[in-house]
Amino acid sequence: MNIIIEPKKAATYLGAIIAFLIAAYIAGFISRYFLGHDYVFGLVPLFDLDVEGNIPSLFSSVSILLCSGLLYIIGTAHMKDGNKESYYWMGLAAIFLFLALDEGATIHERLIGPMKGIMEDTGYPYLTWVVPYIIFSTGIGLIYLRFLLNLQKRFRILIIISGIIYIIGALGFEPITPYYYEISHKKDIIFSTIIMVEESFEMIGILLFIYTLLSYISLKFDKLCIRFNAGNSH
Repeated sequence: MNIIIEPKKAATYLGAIIAFLIAAYIAGFISRYFLGHDYVFGLVPLFDLDVEGNIPSLFSSVSILLCSGLLYIIGTAHMKDGNKESYYWMGLAAIFLFLALDEGATIHERLIGPMKGIMEDTGYPYLTWVVPYIIFSTGIGLIYLRFLLNLQKRFRILIIISGIIYIIGALGFEPITPYYYEISHKKDIIFSTIIMVEESFEMIGILLFIYTLLSYISLKFDKLCIRFNAGNSH
C-alpha cells in the first residue's frame, strides 16, 4: 500500500484546521464580550487560545511533534546516503521534540517564577522566560548558520520565513499580554486580540515549516520508503 502525501494538500488541510480554530476563538470572545455568555455549552474554554489543555493547544503540540518526526525522517534518510549534514537534521528533530513537550507541558511557564525576580531588577519583568529562550534561539541560529547557507535557496528562504513568523508570535507577542494585563487589570477585547495574533503567528509559522519539510522530502527523496517492522525477521 502506497500512501501519497502532497505538500500543498497537506498544508491546505492544516491551514483549514487553523482557520477553524481561529474562527472558533473569535466566536468565543464575541459570545463572551458582546453577548455576555462566558460559557456556551462549554465550547468557549474548549477553543480559547489563552487556555492550556484544550483543542488549540493539542493541535499546536501535535503540529510541532509532526515537525520533529519529519526532521527525524530527513535526518535518517541522509544518514543512509552518507550526507554529513544529517546530524543537523537530527539536532533539529530533538529541538522540535522539546518544543512539542514545552507546548504541551508549558515548561517555559515554569521559568516565570525563578526569572521574575531577576527581570524586575532590570525593569523588564514581563520578559521572564523569554530571555532564556531568546539566548537559546540565538545560539541555535549561530550553530545552524552554515547549515542554512548550504541549503537550496528555496528551502533556505522558506525555513527563515517560517522561523521569523513563529518567533514573532512566540517571543514577540507573548510578553505583550502580561504587560497589557498588568496595566489594564482585565482580559478584554484588546487582550484577546493580542492572544489571537500571537497564536496565529505561531500556528502559521509551524504550518509553513511543515510544508517546507514535506516539499524537501518530496524533492530530495523521490523513492523514500518508510517501513514499520513488528520485530519479526521473516
